[in-house]
Amino acid sequence: MANAISTSLSGFVQEDVEKYFLSPLFLGEEYLNNFDLLSNVKGSIALDHFASAEKITVAHSGAAFAGTAGAAYTQVSLVTGQVEAEFEQRFNTFEGTVKSKALKMGTAKDDIDGTVLKTIISEMMLQGVKRDFNRQIWFGDTGMTGTGAANYTPYNGIFVALQGLDAAQELVIGITADTPSTGCTLAATGVYTGAELISIFEAVYDAAPAELKELPKVMFISGVIADAYMKYLRSQGVSESFVILQDGTPKLTWNGIELVVRRDWDSIIGSDYALIDDASAADSIGRVVMVAKQAIAVGTDFDSATFDTWFSQDNKAYRFRLGYLAGAALKDKKLAVVAYHK
Repeated sequence: MANAISTSLSGFVQEDVEKYFLSPLFLGEEYLNNFDLLSNVKGSIALDHFASAEKITVAHSGAAFAGTAGAAYTQVSLVTGQVEAEFEQRFNTFEGTVKSKALKMGTAKDDIDGTVLKTIISEMMLQGVKRDFNRQIWFGDTGMTGTGAANYTPYNGIFVALQGLDAAQELVIGITADTPSTGCTLAATGVYTGAELISIFEAVYDAAPAELKELPKVMFISGVIADAYMKYLRSQGVSESFVILQDGTPKLTWNGIELVVRRDWDSIIGSDYALIDDASAADSIGRVVMVAKQAIAVGTDFDSATFDTWFSQDNKAYRFRLGYLAGAALKDKKLAVVAYHK
């Protein structure tokens, strides 16, 4: 197993043994507030679904009681997958750097327990796990093949769950025959026009079943979509910083619907478009998902997941391990609309 930190430094520059920084992490788990988070599942589960009852009230028959047909009872499967992340670290990476001052002496040098180095690697690993969770919970696909597919195949994510929508609820951006605005394309310029963007939002809303329009909902959008919308707002003399205040927090909205910006989608699709369904090129990053709040169930066992660390004397390495279950399901196909740029 390779070192978690593998980059070697040459030469000496002034450093502080206690100072470090990690690469930034994309938007964390706060967007999960819009989902039904089941945080203590032990495996794949079935979610009970009862259809709405209607047309059961009729004229009094004047005869004996006669029951009318009720609501259909079905189940939605939330299939989880087991994932794990493992790191190990030996002291030699830090030889010749100021961080070596934090190491222990003699044969204990490989044991970084109790040092700032363990803190750095622990935080780095947990950030990596969060980044992977954000990617897999949206783009996970057990049927994916090709180089790098293993980063997506542990379980099916939200976009796979959305593939079960009716055709009228799956829109394609950028193909003239199917686009909400003729000629709406994300070309080399990497932007949409204001008119194209608004027509996309309107098409997504128009494609929503009545049940979705009635319920509290949220729109998840790519960063490129958000940038185009904010540019459009500025052109209209509206600052996105005070579009709507909810609980004292500025919220970007359209038609009263909160917009949640997913800039990680741009990075993920731009890097792995060859693997991802409904993405054909690096500029296929424009996506919109409108979904009723709590309509997507996310199952995990985060409540019982443990972050294990230990020093392996026989391997002279300090090891880190975290494992958990995860999976996603859409409760009712009437409660979402998706638009892709292909």
